Amino acid sequence: MIYKALVNLLLPPIGLLLPLILGCLLLSRRPRLGRCLLIFGTCGLVVSAMQAVPDALETALQKGYELRSIRPDDVDPPKAIVILGGTFRDGLPDGGIINGSELGGLSIDRARAGAILHTQTGLPILISGGSRSTGVSVGLMMRRFMENELHIAPRWMETESATTWSNAANSATILKGAGIDTVYVVTDSWHMRRAVIAFRHAGLTAWPAPVIRTLPPDGNVAHYVPKVGAWLNTYYAVHEWVGCLFYALRD
Repeated sequence: MIYKALVNLLLPPIGLLLPLILGCLLLSRRPRLGRCLLIFGTCGLVVSAMQAVPDALETALQKGYELRSIRPDDVDPPKAIVILGGTFRDGLPDGGIINGSELGGLSIDRARAGAILHTQTGLPILISGGSRSTGVSVGLMMRRFMENELHIAPRWMETESATTWSNAANSATILKGAGIDTVYVVTDSWHMRRAVIAFRHAGLTAWPAPVIRTLPPDGNVAHYVPKVGAWLNTYYAVHEWVGCLFYALRD
């Protein structure tokens, strides 16, 4: 909990408020430093609100992590599909069409992509996603979604992981017990690099299976006009690069 709070406070856009606050406090005593901090914080907030910034960061993240089909000459092809849980939503227990906890968009997209890959390859599916504040695991919600709405039954499910690192470790325990050491990993393209590092550390060979790949910046003027939604995308992109560095050092 403390780690997540620190991450949220230090990464943009909230992290860029810190130089603004310090700049205001220092203006009277150290005006030159104060002005520099104010300029840095303001420019950082404006730039990070341009959609071209997270698009460029995500394009770099996904480079080299494209989906590859199994070929007849592959020595050790994937023997299973691992779908990583993503977002969720907590709701009131009644009064809506959908009541209580429900999968968020990222989890639904990953489940759909994993189902398509399963149909194409015939490989069994493992769902990985731990419990949330309501006590209902994302893994269980994804399994119900796949069975009830996609009509595909995953073979395995793990519901204890809270991070990508534990997704990989817990999945490896299950799959190695089944004699499987090479898998497709289904997650978002911007999350794939960090996931592959984690699975490699867990002793599994991970073939990337990104849900959908981000388009690179194309020079469209609209992508350089600041907008609120781009701040969230920038946060996710920077978070992934920091996470990749941390995982690489931990590997």
